[in-house]
Amino acid sequence: MVGRRQRQRQRSGSSVQLPDEPMTPLNMRFAKQQGLSLIELMIAMLLGLVLMTGVINIFLSSNQTYRLQDALFRVQETSRFALEIMKTDLRSSGFDDFLGTYGVLKNLNQRSVFGVEQGQPSTPEIAANSVNGRVSDAMLVDGSETPAGLAVYYVAPDAAANGQLALFRNNAAIAENVEGLNIQYGVDTDSDRFPNRFADATAITAAEWSSGGIVAVKLDLLLAAGEPGLVSDPPAALPAPFNGVDISDGRLYRMFSTTVALRNKVP
Repeated sequence: MVGRRQRQRQRSGSSVQLPDEPMTPLNMRFAKQQGLSLIELMIAMLLGLVLMTGVINIFLSSNQTYRLQDALFRVQETSRFALEIMKTDLRSSGFDDFLGTYGVLKNLNQRSVFGVEQGQPSTPEIAANSVNGRVSDAMLVDGSETPAGLAVYYVAPDAAANGQLALFRNNAAIAENVEGLNIQYGVDTDSDRFPNRFADATAITAAEWSSGGIVAVKLDLLLAAGEPGLVSDPPAALPAPFNGVDISDGRLYRMFSTTVALRNKVP
């Protein structure tokens, strides 16, 4: 390029001659980088977004686990309380020996009363030396002062809990979020005081009711957590006898069962 300029100058007849310079691409200036480029900024934002998404997912998962465990604890606590009250009433039921067939002592021979002589005080303190009285030879037991107890259990909407179903005992709600109650009676068919079959009340004959063949009671309770949307993948159906209950609301459902022996009927 320098040689071309010299030839052009010589052709024009000019006496000016340019000095020779080394051939370089450009006069480059080197400086330290300051700030971030657009690509680096986008990569940093992407990494921060991925990290934040992971932290949020961990928090949501922990919160969901806590809610599920808390709901399960409340359901178990409610079931234990309700079943314990019902078992207490059932254990006291079935007493029908109202005639009092227990043996009593009819004849009792009189026994002498022994005593000791007291010392003679300096000043008399007793106004009388003898007391006349009559002791009854019979003990009167009056059962009219103890009224018979009656406990009725049923599931109904509770007005004090925004219409949520609850377990009632004699018009008083004792357990919330009880979705179902099923009772089966153990029937003794061979007089050995042990149940041979369990059946609903409608499947028991009048003779079985009157003969005292009911020796046990089986209780089934269905409870649900009060918070909807807690379970993301609910089961298709519940086991019997609650297989017809709609569980599509996403609440946590649990069934609890127990069998109670009627103490006044078993040996």
